[in-house]
Amino acid sequence: MLVSLTIPDDKAHVCDWLLQQSPDTTAHILELTQTVYKMNQMNTHISHDNAQYLQLIHEWEQKYKHLLVSYQDEIADVISKTKENCNQEYEHKLSQYKKRIDELTDTNVKEREYYTNQIAYTRQTKEREFEQFTKLVSDSQMENEKLNKSVNDLTKLFTGSASNTGIVGENLVHYTFNTLQLGFLEDMRYDTSPGCEDFLWSNGDMLCSVEVKNSKCLHSKHDIEKHIKRIDEATQTSKINCALFLSLNARVPNMTPFQIQSHSGIPVLYVSKHDSVSHQTLIELAFRFMHIIWNLYSKNTDTSQTPQYNRVFHDISSVFSQQTKSLSALDDSISIIEKNTQQTFTQLQKLRKSKASLLQSLDNFYSLYPVLKPIYQSNPNDEFDQIHNSLIKGILTFHTKRKKYPKDIQNVKCYIDDQEFDELVLQYTNEFPAIVQSIKKSKIREKK
Repeated sequence: MLVSLTIPDDKAHVCDWLLQQSPDTTAHILELTQTVYKMNQMNTHISHDNAQYLQLIHEWEQKYKHLLVSYQDEIADVISKTKENCNQEYEHKLSQYKKRIDELTDTNVKEREYYTNQIAYTRQTKEREFEQFTKLVSDSQMENEKLNKSVNDLTKLFTGSASNTGIVGENLVHYTFNTLQLGFLEDMRYDTSPGCEDFLWSNGDMLCSVEVKNSKCLHSKHDIEKHIKRIDEATQTSKINCALFLSLNARVPNMTPFQIQSHSGIPVLYVSKHDSVSHQTLIELAFRFMHIIWNLYSKNTDTSQTPQYNRVFHDISSVFSQQTKSLSALDDSISIIEKNTQQTFTQLQKLRKSKASLLQSLDNFYSLYPVLKPIYQSNPNDEFDQIHNSLIKGILTFHTKRKKYPKDIQNVKCYIDDQEFDELVLQYTNEFPAIVQSIKKSKIREKK
């Protein structure tokens, strides 16, 4: 049934909510409104008989009580369902939040374990490096102490007393002579019999007295006269038939570096220091020249030919001196070449140090940013870090067998040695996705 109501224009908004209700609800609302309107018409506040009013209320209560209870039940049911939905939504969100918290906690634990392992690995590495460095320093100190002791002992010999420096020179002469194969050199330094000098050189019929001086300065009155006196004593007792005077660090006064003289009827060769000629070279020349002189002297023993022999010895001495000067010039040239070679070698060492420094800086850079380290190369002869190469091989093997790329480093565990895998996990867990992507790109470039 359609009912039309007429209301003032200014009250049109009063019925807006009523138009939104169902027909049954609208009928109940109109019936209730009728009851309220009648009660208002009865003007109960001035009536003496309220029985009719109470009866009307009782009828209204009996008629609408079940509707009110039904509305209350509906409202309670709506409230209950709303509360239940809210609780379910709350429980769902709470479950999601707990799950997210657990994931974050697990991630934090893994990251904490990773960084703990990294710190432990770095500490162990640095401790090993420190131990090696400490051992190296200790060994270097021991070597320096040994070297200092050796240098001190050697310095004492060369800068100590005349006796010490003399012993060094005499030992050097004895050592050099043993390499020449020119007979035998007998040590006479501790023989106190007349005419004995430092050594007695015997080679066939030749008996040569050898006197060695290693002092910075020779005194003609003390050293030369004592030498001549011993030659006279040795000649009188037929101990010698020639003599050699060798001065390693000083020039014999009033003589050339190589000069032959005759004393007590025997040839005496005086050899003294010459610039740029090493001690060993000077010693070898002295013994070889003396051997040549003895061969010339022993072939002609006629005393009437003595002046002629002296001239020959003088000419030989001049030739020896000239040859010594040539040797000195040659030694100077060799020294210059050695100096230039040393400078070249020094430059080479500097270049090697620069190369090592550059390589070290690259290693340090790759240590700070491992993801930038060269990952894949097609040439099998290129050098790889062994552990890093094992990871690459594991990824490629995984791809070959499963036709796809691994998503996590744990996927390639079965293709890598256990010991290497543990270290790979420590070093490349975070960089693993980037490494896989780099290999993918490299494969794509190869196909193109």
